[in-house]
Amino acid sequence: DAEMKSDTTPETHGDVEMNTDTPDVTPVETDYNTADTEPPTYPGCSPPLDNMHCLRHLALFTKLRPFAHEFLHAAAKLCQLYIYTMGDNRYAAEMASLLDPTGVLFAGRIISNQESTNSRVKDLDIVLGGSESVLIVDDTDRVWPHNLQNLVRIDRYHFFTQSAAGFRVPGASVMEKGWVDEGGNGDRFQLRDAFAVIASAHRQFFRGTEARGLAAEALAGFARGDTLTGKRGDTLGSGAADVDTEKDKGKDKLSQPLGDESLALIRNRDVRELLLGTPEQPPGPLSGVSIAFSRITTTGEPRPERHPLWLLASSAGACVSGEVRNTENTESERGDTKKTTHVVVRGEKTEKTKWALENDAHAVTSEWLFQCVVGWEKIDERSFSVLPKDDSKSEFADFEKDDSPEVSA
Repeated sequence: DAEMKSDTTPETHGDVEMNTDTPDVTPVETDYNTADTEPPTYPGCSPPLDNMHCLRHLALFTKLRPFAHEFLHAAAKLCQLYIYTMGDNRYAAEMASLLDPTGVLFAGRIISNQESTNSRVKDLDIVLGGSESVLIVDDTDRVWPHNLQNLVRIDRYHFFTQSAAGFRVPGASVMEKGWVDEGGNGDRFQLRDAFAVIASAHRQFFRGTEARGLAAEALAGFARGDTLTGKRGDTLGSGAADVDTEKDKGKDKLSQPLGDESLALIRNRDVRELLLGTPEQPPGPLSGVSIAFSRITTTGEPRPERHPLWLLASSAGACVSGEVRNTENTESERGDTKKTTHVVVRGEKTEKTKWALENDAHAVTSEWLFQCVVGWEKIDERSFSVLPKDDSKSEFADFEKDDSPEVSA
């Protein structure tokens, strides 16, 4: 979530620290049903300020990022969900009521800094279950010093101008991007990607068991937009509706216990290894593909391998790097070719996309990678290519160097 405090004292609520000089907090909901008053308009927002909440008793506004509820309902089909926050009990309970009004998703599994074994960091030592079967979705890696291999590190959500300024990324907030929210302003839907990582991990962890079809079924439901009653829409994008849902083979497989043979199969599996790929895993749809990212992660990011798109690629069998590789056809122990075959890019004309053009490699948008994982097959790159269709290199004469502090190197 994104949030804004209304006092001038720095205080951390969850993972966002915010200051503002606003002396009063007023409710977002305002009655504009008068003859001489028109509601304000916010370019790009439809409806305006969707999922914005005014929490007067906590003296803050909070804005849920897109697909928050859809993500949780879809993830609950595959996982047992916990809330873990650095905030206190009061804050944790308030966030739980916004994210899970009925209480069916978390069922009291809410951990604040008062329940944590360390008030300064988060740790899986308080979560039931072994760390080999737990995934963490968080925007801050430094609070998980002992469980980084379990982390899916999503990009921080900046809705308020003060949030972006406080984290030294001025101009990165939704307010500063013409009120166009995540997914429409150049940023990917982070929870959409995070759910695909969860589904990929689930698919690998439970292969060969009675639960093997659950991931595909959950992805298909998310694609149809029916994870929430009464809400429909294409949340995963084109192509996802072709996933086999096995709809008539039982709707409540998650609650059914695994048989003894299945339990024996998963006993030695570790989700931390499965996400990064192991030689023992069956070949994934991107086996033999070598990917270099361009403008996907931040320059200097200490752990780019925890980014959702990186984890999607590695869990599908690809060899992944932040830099292009020129080595000719040398194979790793997993059989991956080390020379870069695909540049996955945010934007178009970058130094790496020019390299791809000059070295007969593919340069595609990140949606290509996402759709390969959703369908669990390597799909045609042409619909996602950012290279000129006539193979002309003149269009890339003035490419953008990947040396901005806000993009990958």
